[in-house]
Amino acid sequence: MEQSEFGSGVVVCLAKFSEHLSAPFARRFTNALHWSKMDATEQQKRRDEALQYPHGDSARLVGNVKGVFMGIRASEQEELMSALSTWANGASDHFYDLDRDKAPQELIELADYMLDLGHGSGLMGKWPNDPSDTWDYIWKQWEEACLAVDRQLGVEPDWGQW
Repeated sequence: MEQSEFGSGVVVCLAKFSEHLSAPFARRFTNALHWSKMDATEQQKRRDEALQYPHGDSARLVGNVKGVFMGIRASEQEELMSALSTWANGASDHFYDLDRDKAPQELIELADYMLDLGHGSGLMGKWPNDPSDTWDYIWKQWEEACLAVDRQLGVEPDWGQW
């Protein structure tokens, strides 16, 4: 049997994808989404605070936002979508060798969504959904996939409060 490049199975694929959700990009992207919803006055206030306190929360926020908004797209929404589809390109690789015969439907749906976002219409700049809605959907679908794997293993899962 040839070794998989990105992992294979069910739990392995989900675990390797999950690593991408905790990578620094996730924090930067979440900060960029928050930034895009701020009005210009609040953004300027945060920039000023970042200059005054270069190791503070506003400085971290501004730095994270600069990591997403590169200024190469026509709008913030396009910048966000470009960053998200680029992230999805690497994160979704772990679903290539997902055992679809044994994976629960929720995980298959997450895999298909991520592969389209990272290697299909998202990568081609034709993703129809808002970046914030897409990000929220990914997290919700990931949670549902995790719970479904537990149920399939015969465990009654409880996501917990924290």
